[in-house]
Amino acid sequence: MLSTAQVARHLQVKTETVYAYVSRGILHPVKVPGERGSFFAEDEVRALTRPTGVRRARRAPGLSDDITTAITQVTDERLTHRGHDVVTLAQGSYEEACAVLWQSELPTGAFSVPDSTAAAIRRTVAALPAGATPLDVMVAAVQVVQMLDAGRDDRAPAAVRQAGIRSITAALVALGCPDEGDVASRVATQLRGRPVRRGSRLHTLVRTALVLLADHDMALSTTAARVCASVRADPYAVLTTALCTLRSPQHGRASIAATALLADAMGDPQGVLASVLAGTRLAHGFGHVVLTERDPRAECLLALLEGRMPARLSRAVDLLWDELWQRRGLFPNIDLALAALIISEGLDHSAGETIFALARMAGWTAHAMEEYEAEPLRFRLRGVYTGPRSADGQSGPGVDIDPAT
Repeated sequence: MLSTAQVARHLQVKTETVYAYVSRGILHPVKVPGERGSFFAEDEVRALTRPTGVRRARRAPGLSDDITTAITQVTDERLTHRGHDVVTLAQGSYEEACAVLWQSELPTGAFSVPDSTAAAIRRTVAALPAGATPLDVMVAAVQVVQMLDAGRDDRAPAAVRQAGIRSITAALVALGCPDEGDVASRVATQLRGRPVRRGSRLHTLVRTALVLLADHDMALSTTAARVCASVRADPYAVLTTALCTLRSPQHGRASIAATALLADAMGDPQGVLASVLAGTRLAHGFGHVVLTERDPRAECLLALLEGRMPARLSRAVDLLWDELWQRRGLFPNIDLALAALIISEGLDHSAGETIFALARMAGWTAHAMEEYEAEPLRFRLRGVYTGPRSADGQSGPGVDIDPAT
């Protein structure tokens, strides 16, 4: 089922036009229990873009709205994984979120690798140049388990799921996380630099963040993962591709800039606000390219931090949130919430990208499984050539080309 907003985007019309289609009997709305607004059958909507449909002129294939998925739904107010609200899921463990995304229960102790594999991962990490980031370390670790898995070319769902488990475990080993405990306590211990017990404040914050970040529909790193799966690359290559795409200040590393913004705002809140409003500094951690009104993930994590943040940090968050929402319509996103967590807990500035990447590996694995079931090569786009042309209309200078090539 598609929401009214999704129908409007797919047909490239205003929402008012969708309502007009309803009044004319072209579209037939359906009420979904527990959801506000009207929904429409996907087949009925797509029929409008066929040669005989009312919207015959259709945009090129390959854009995110064309990729059907049963994994994650993002609306203006909610984020759900296979019908489960992410804020509700965040009350449970990362392992439970993986089970929902992968539609399979995880065996006890699933996130473990043989001692020989762990040793190979540690040797590889030790050989990396100084200054390697957490993402660099994770990419190297995934490539190690890829090379050690004789069944890496198996695309069956169970095999892809197992490749995801091995990759997440390899990342934990490479980052220096302990071998025992649930994923959240292992990550929290690595970030803190000393043992963090299950149920403690930091464990709860990290566990919640991991679940909130596990998937976000067709985010660009997820799109990259699905493109890789579409050409039938192995699941480890899919995860490596996504990790490399995540290595961006506008994506997986965005919390670093948000942390810097909040840290400066703690010392000079009015000055930072003025610079953002003047356009001389970007509002890192505010607004979103898809979400339009709020980021429920940020609100969930910030609610856990409420009353626990240092006073200066709390005042900085409140000031920026209030002023940027009132003046620019910008709301805090998950990167700001991660920044608040990092500062509040005194963690290294790279902690956000570590949490983000580990969390999102669960979603990428789910998308790989789904993409392997779709038609291959469906992301092959066609470029619109805008380069120079010769007088006879042919592109570029004449070059002799062997017809056999």
